[in-house]
Amino acid sequence: MMNQCSRSTPPHEGGFWEPSASAVRNADRLLSKLARSNSQCRPDTPIEASARQYIGIISNGQRLLYVNTAWRMPDWMSKPVIICDGGSSVWGAFVDPEKGRVVSIQFNGGFGPGPSDCEPKP
Repeated sequence: MMNQCSRSTPPHEGGFWEPSASAVRNADRLLSKLARSNSQCRPDTPIEASARQYIGIISNGQRLLYVNTAWRMPDWMSKPVIICDGGSSVWGAFVDPEKGRVVSIQFNGGFGPGPSDCEPKP
């Protein structure tokens, strides 16, 4: 999941951590709120309509939750989803669970609603 072909992912030299159900719910809440906003960084589809995969990473000493989103595929619950291009319905987001904010969103290819690496305003 950390080797996407159409969007960047940050270094995760610090390893991984297991996100709690609460951290996942909070990330979904933040991303859902962003999707309903008028930010150029917002996804163009409701996140509830997407398959979502979660992984906790440590990047530059910071614990982040990476949320990988795409359309539902037959094995999306058991294998990392990696889609080359896919347009704006395929994206990844980094959420800081401690600060309760979306750090950045990366849309696949050049077809996203905003820059490919977008930092929403808090």
